[in-house]
Amino acid sequence: MATFWDHVEIGVQAGDGGSGLISFRREWGEAKGGPDGGDGGSGGSVVLVADSGVNTLAEFGRKKRHAAKNGTAGGKGKRHGKSADDLLLHVPVGTVAREGREGKGGESGRILADLTEPGEQAVIARGGRGGFGNAHFTSSRRQAPRQAEKGEPGEERELELELKLVADVGLIGIPSVGKSTFLRSVSAARPKVADYPFTTTVPQLGIAQSGGDRLTVADIPGLIEGAHQGKGLGDAFLRHVERTKVLIHLLDATREDPAADYRAIRHELASYAATSAKSLPRKPELIALNKSDTLPEAEAKRLAEDLSKRIKRPVHPVSAAAGKGISGLLNEAAKVAKRQRNAGTKTKAVPRLTLSELAPGAIAVQPGPKGTFEVRGSRLERLAKQTDFENPEAAERFWWTARRHGLDDRLEKLGAEADAPLRIAGVELTWPGPTGPA
Repeated sequence: MATFWDHVEIGVQAGDGGSGLISFRREWGEAKGGPDGGDGGSGGSVVLVADSGVNTLAEFGRKKRHAAKNGTAGGKGKRHGKSADDLLLHVPVGTVAREGREGKGGESGRILADLTEPGEQAVIARGGRGGFGNAHFTSSRRQAPRQAEKGEPGEERELELELKLVADVGLIGIPSVGKSTFLRSVSAARPKVADYPFTTTVPQLGIAQSGGDRLTVADIPGLIEGAHQGKGLGDAFLRHVERTKVLIHLLDATREDPAADYRAIRHELASYAATSAKSLPRKPELIALNKSDTLPEAEAKRLAEDLSKRIKRPVHPVSAAAGKGISGLLNEAAKVAKRQRNAGTKTKAVPRLTLSELAPGAIAVQPGPKGTFEVRGSRLERLAKQTDFENPEAAERFWWTARRHGLDDRLEKLGAEADAPLRIAGVELTWPGPTGPA
């Protein structure tokens, strides 16, 4: 069986920002010059790019970890460190990126990006900002600051990448109903064709012309009764039905009970939708009775009419092998797909790029285990990661900023006392108390 990579789990690491430098000018005749430590460069971000030249997620099945480069440190003479280039990961059009079960800082399964257009990009892990050098902290009151910031750590994520084919028309039906033959007859695609189940083991795409319309047609393989529970191949490929604008449901005129086949596949779509795409059962559907050329014309017509009454839906007699009735069916599919495209509105999932879900400047404090206090807040978290607490001036600046954000008031309301242990963005600190360094 051919391997079709449409679901992988990977890890991504954005680059860390470069650290700022503590430095003072040393020039001829000026032994004690002013501060000239430069800022660090930013780390590279990890960016997903929807590439129409990529068809599967196979590359990510082979390589599981992807890391952008770090920014470089600042230099003397206020030289800025070099920022790293972003790491571009090319994925197929139709890729959905979710935060994985091991994701840091979020729920399992949260959608971070949904790439349905060629060239579309999404920052999936943000590179860290470079730290300020001591030249940045010069003021009229502080002529010779001896502090600099560390570079901000880049974001790290565990991701689930899932490919859902983007097609106008999805071909569905039981195995050997003639979907591959239909795809060959309407496009230049050349899927393997044989009269036994599961000839097609991966989704196949073809381009069909209907008048002035260009249709992308997908053959979705392996749908049988119980597919949504893992039987056959259908559970792996039902997701590819979700993005189609219209379904063409092929039935086999030579089968004993085409109506039962129709109901079985509809049941699988509804069962899959119960845990996935809620709108799948309501997707527009055209029903075609394939292999009608194997019956006398009058008998084929009667069978189509009887079938239409039983399932209470219009049925089109066609023959993919002989090309009979295909043009009219495609024309109708093109009209439905066009209406769906015009009516469709897509809500873009925006990647979560902040280190905290709180508004900038806001903080939250709550009791943690063993007498600790957990502190959240985007600015304070970032500053904690970038502060060198071994440097007295840098530590003083951190606690001064924390007090301005209301940290002391919140801790006192929770009954915290001086020397209480704090955790901020993974950094363990000891609160100096409300009368600590100012």
